[in-house]
Amino acid sequence: MKTVLSLIAASAMFLIAAPAEAKASEFGVITMRNPTSNTVHYQLRWGDGEWVSYALSPGHYRVHYHALNEYGRAPAPQVRFDNVLNDGQVTNRQYNLGFYASWHTGYDNGKKYYFRVSSCGQFLDLYAQ
Repeated sequence: MKTVLSLIAASAMFLIAAPAEAKASEFGVITMRNPTSNTVHYQLRWGDGEWVSYALSPGHYRVHYHALNEYGRAPAPQVRFDNVLNDGQVTNRQYNLGFYASWHTGYDNGKKYYFRVSSCGQFLDLYAQ
């Protein structure tokens, strides 16, 4: 009987000490929305990756996502865009973004951001929703 209890105790300790294999989620997800009346051109990258250019039509959105590693982390997403409108120059504004972790990559799963034009119509900026 003592041997059986020792085996059960040893098995229980092994199960408690075994590392967890499953992750809570699969992707880091962000959603970019353009409620303005103009197409918004922006670039996005994850961590130190390459900048990728996007054009977001008025009234549309785009979901961006990156696979999470075994620790539930992804490189930080960054966005940049020309925030001075109609001046013939590029004046980039750059932000570090947050994301939501999710198994799904749909509109509702991402941390939402939206572009907005200033009341004077001269500046574009990005806001978290």
